[in-house]
Amino acid sequence: HFKAKKVGLGLHICGYADPILEDMVNTGVTNISIDAPTDLAKAVEVTRGKAVLIGNLNTNLFYSGSRDEMKQAMQNCIDCAPHDSGYIL
Repeated sequence: HFKAKKVGLGLHICGYADPILEDMVNTGVTNISIDAPTDLAKAVEVTRGKAVLIGNLNTNLFYSGSRDEMKQAMQNCIDCAPHDSGYIL
């Protein structure tokens, strides 16, 4: 229904989603949001060309991490996703 109306629809799963990544893509959503326990490299591989991938930054760093730890975690996410993958941090 949402595709007929040309509206994007996202799906977010908290926690470890590795075993269901392909199922998430197969729902037909336009974007998939993942949590830090999920393997970002695997998620990029599974979603590439099928859905925009969002997330994977460890949210615990927002309140317990240092500025440098946060910066490194963000850079790790960016480095893991190719520039042409459509990844959104």
